[in-house]
Amino acid sequence: MKVTLWFCCMILAMCSAVNCELWANEYQWINTARIFLIDAYQYPFAPRLEFDAEAIASTMEEMCANTVRMSTMGKYATIQGVRFSTHQDQGDRDLLAEMIKAC
Repeated sequence: MKVTLWFCCMILAMCSAVNCELWANEYQWINTARIFLIDAYQYPFAPRLEFDAEAIASTMEEMCANTVRMSTMGKYATIQGVRFSTHQDQGDRDLLAEMIKAC
């Protein structure tokens, strides 16, 4: 019984190690991510909507940022088709889609 239990534990440990290695390789980019955060509570979203995805992408490039994290909900929703209100100046713009395209 002890041998069987030990054998099962060893197999489990080896499988876990393999999964960890696969996970580490798949998400290796996270180790070098330089994240640019965009929250929808302040400029360029409030008080007036002055969002310019191309200008933000240019700033990210100057700062050597290679990842953007943009919230889809802050004071206002930055995407269309949700039950939350959008900025009155936003119209039909999907700000997240604009950011993805600019990047």
